[in-house]
Amino acid sequence: MQRYRTVESFDSATICGGRNNGLRQYICRAVIVGLAGLFCLLLPIGLRSAPTKTMAKSTAICVNPVGTNGCQASIQAAINAATNGDTINVAPGTYAEDLNVNKSVSILGANAAGTAGATILFGVDNNATATHIAISADNVTIDGLTIDDANSFGKSAPGANNQGIFIGNVSGAVIRRNVITNSFVDAPTGGTAVYLDANTKGAIIEQNTISNSGNGILFDASGSHDNFTIRKNLFTGNGRGSSSSRAAVRFVSAVSIAAGHKNVISFNSFVGNINGGGINNASGIATSAKNNWWGCNFGPGAIGAGCSAITNAVSANVDANPRLVLRLVPAVAHLAAFGEINVTASLQFNSENADTLAIGSLPDH
Repeated sequence: MQRYRTVESFDSATICGGRNNGLRQYICRAVIVGLAGLFCLLLPIGLRSAPTKTMAKSTAICVNPVGTNGCQASIQAAINAATNGDTINVAPGTYAEDLNVNKSVSILGANAAGTAGATILFGVDNNATATHIAISADNVTIDGLTIDDANSFGKSAPGANNQGIFIGNVSGAVIRRNVITNSFVDAPTGGTAVYLDANTKGAIIEQNTISNSGNGILFDASGSHDNFTIRKNLFTGNGRGSSSSRAAVRFVSAVSIAAGHKNVISFNSFVGNINGGGINNASGIATSAKNNWWGCNFGPGAIGAGCSAITNAVSANVDANPRLVLRLVPAVAHLAAFGEINVTASLQFNSENADTLAIGSLPDH
């Protein structure tokens, strides 16, 4: 006996109670046809997947000095070919060019990936007003380059201020693991390794070596700056020129720091900067520069035992305490008579005897 039948085995007469039931059969057939039509309309809706948002995929663009293996031969050509979100990987070598970074891209040199060799950007503009990397887009990363401004080093022009990196009125710039050097001209401003234009927001400048320049980092006077981070950099040989206002980090005037700012200057090494140039804050707004190393246990600009001619001074409105201090840490607690012991130099503790390892540390330079 057939216990179950599929839907296909029924006809309308069977469902509606036979072929001779008159009006009831007619109404029943109409209902079946209507339900079948509704089912056909709703079925595609039920099976349709939820709409998906198509995301633009970022592209990796390669650069090498000769443009082989499908790579660009210049960094600027790669920027021109890129779209927002792309990564530009630059092989070791020397690139004689100045860059206009007008897209939200990441430019990664050899130092970014720990690759042997160096990716050197040797600026071709030899004027005293040269800018070698100009950033005019949000969320740009410059990582792992050597930026050498030697072509315009020491030149003179009224009002000149050459720049290794110029960060325009943008947000989210990241300057990381670069060597930025020789940004100096014989003019009042004096040249700047990293120049932040008016109203720059959220800039991160970390793990760079910034050296031999008029100013290491300069915050422009024509607008306020907020939420910046300056950490784990080595500043050395900055403050060049005749003006005592030049410094490793310089805030030019009262609008250089936004009121209620959330800014960080910590775990940097200020060593051998000249002209008194550690941090010069002319903003009138106090800023914190805690847990930095000033080349001397006595602090910035201090003269003490073993710290003669230390010139990493800070101006008023800079809170440099606590500061990192150098300790010698023995490998064992007790030394036997005529024995030997290994001693490690450590900058892990600050002048308040607090262990800073949990919140940061100096990089190896």
